[in-house]
Amino acid sequence: MTTIARNSLAIGVGLTGSLAILAAHQYLSHTPLPDRGEYFLSHLLIQNYTGLTEALLLFLAAAICFTTGANCIAVASSMVVVLPAVAVYEGTVYPASHNLIGIKFVIHAIYGLPPLVGAWLGVYGFKQRHKRSI
Repeated sequence: MTTIARNSLAIGVGLTGSLAILAAHQYLSHTPLPDRGEYFLSHLLIQNYTGLTEALLLFLAAAICFTTGANCIAVASSMVVVLPAVAVYEGTVYPASHNLIGIKFVIHAIYGLPPLVGAWLGVYGFKQRHKRSI
C-alpha cells in the first residue's frame, strides 16, 4: 500500500472513529441534549468531549498509526477537525461569535493533544515492529 493510500485510509478511519466515539458517548451517557438554538453544535460536541473520550481517541489514534504507520499529525488532526469546522460554521451563522474564533482554535488544538500523543506512540510502535522484522 502506498503512503498516500495509507494516510488517506488512516484519516478517514480517524474522522469516522472520532465521530462514532462522540456519538456513542452521547447515547450511552444519557446526558440531555443542549438547548436548540445558537451554538447547539458546539455545546453538543464539548459536552461529549470528556476524559473518557480523550482516552478512547488516544487509543484509537495509537491503533490506527500502529497498524498503518500513517502520519501522526494527519491522524490526530482528522480526529478533532470537526471542532474547528463547527466553530467556523457557527462564526459565520451567528454574528456575535466571530471575535472568539481564535480562542476556540487554541482550545481545539489543546483537545487535539491526546490523539497526537496516541498517534505518535502508534507510529513509534509501527517503526519498532518493522525494524525487528527486517
